[in-house]
Amino acid sequence: VKALDFFEINNTAYIVMEYLEGITLKQYLRENQRIAPEDLIELLVPLIESLDEIHSQGMIHRDISPDNIMVLPDGRIKLMDFGAARDYTEFGEKSLSIVLKPGYAPPEQYQTHGVQGPWTDIYALCATMYKCITGENPPDAIERVMDDSLKKISEFGIVIPTQEEAAIIKGMSVSAKDRYQDIKDFCEDLYGGYEETSVPENKESEVESETSSEIKVTEIAEQQKSQYILHNPKVEDDSSTESGKKVTWNCLWFGSYPQSQITAEDGEIYTILTNIDNWNKNGDVIIENTKYHKTEKDYFKYEPIKWRVLQSENGEAFLLSDVILDKQLYNENDKYVTWEKSSLRAWLNKKFIKRAFIDEEREKINITEIVNQDNPVYGTEGGNNTFDKIFLLSLSEVSEQQDGEKYGFLDDEIRACGKSDFSKTGSWW
Repeated sequence: VKALDFFEINNTAYIVMEYLEGITLKQYLRENQRIAPEDLIELLVPLIESLDEIHSQGMIHRDISPDNIMVLPDGRIKLMDFGAARDYTEFGEKSLSIVLKPGYAPPEQYQTHGVQGPWTDIYALCATMYKCITGENPPDAIERVMDDSLKKISEFGIVIPTQEEAAIIKGMSVSAKDRYQDIKDFCEDLYGGYEETSVPENKESEVESETSSEIKVTEIAEQQKSQYILHNPKVEDDSSTESGKKVTWNCLWFGSYPQSQITAEDGEIYTILTNIDNWNKNGDVIIENTKYHKTEKDYFKYEPIKWRVLQSENGEAFLLSDVILDKQLYNENDKYVTWEKSSLRAWLNKKFIKRAFIDEEREKINITEIVNQDNPVYGTEGGNNTFDKIFLLSLSEVSEQQDGEKYGFLDDEIRACGKSDFSKTGSWW
């Protein structure tokens, strides 16, 4: 939750926080009972990233539980209530007030001189995950010290990857030294459970690890990219076009995404794909170092993403995908929202970025402040500025009367772009 302002009046300190619509995770679970393991670990990505940042500053939250997690209308979650947060680097030098919620607080939080650290938040996070997946309240840590009766998640008859279950149970270890000591180690085990998949043993084609395939795609992208010294769009006279101009963009290949459809005309690979059962949770599989994606009835090949260079300056490039890669609603709920609160923004900066880029590539993408201006022509409000890695161009940025000219958007013919096979699936284009 963002702190917008703070001030003092009449010897009283005040903090102004952003207003959040939605319900707590506790209320959500009361209405929905449980969350599927594969959905939960995706839902928790922003919370885990927030904890990593908090811990890197020497702080811990100390009060993570379904009570203190908000589920917003667009499906995003936010961690609330930092009233119990403390600098864990000072623990041992002073006693601490006891702040805890039974079931979510580890044993060290019951002690005024208990040694607390990132492992304390990890216990509470894992206990929260345990509650979400099983629907059962995690047992009190003090009771577990005497008689540890914690049931494994699979013992409830719930299907969950072994590695994910093991990560959660380890994170809930009674002894602090037996838990993960930092979020990064926890994440490696937690998300590792979804990275591997295989074809049936009777298939000759071998499925490589997802990591190795993505590295190969990255190498292809680097080879293509190294051919260029990047320049801004080049505009030349051309009487055959609507604007009388021809625009040439430098291009580079970066990341990968499902694009070309695989059909029966492609022969053996189509036959292999139709007989594979063990697709991963994203509907992906890797065969002989090539990655494929499966929808309900179609198959697509991952290919390097081609980007147009709209602007290049000081070793940085502003990129636009050369073709339409996917189709998504601006907002899942049929109501007016600004860019800040749209489900499309959340999808681009969580699901799309994770699918299209490996870790090393995501690190190269800068965070940009998006100035969301009001539109007087359509009478819409821009809303608050946002900070995003991936975003849409505004109308002014593609209009020849405004900013679009510097990016090469001189007429409707130039603004038009192609669609990948994958983006054409579905019914609402």
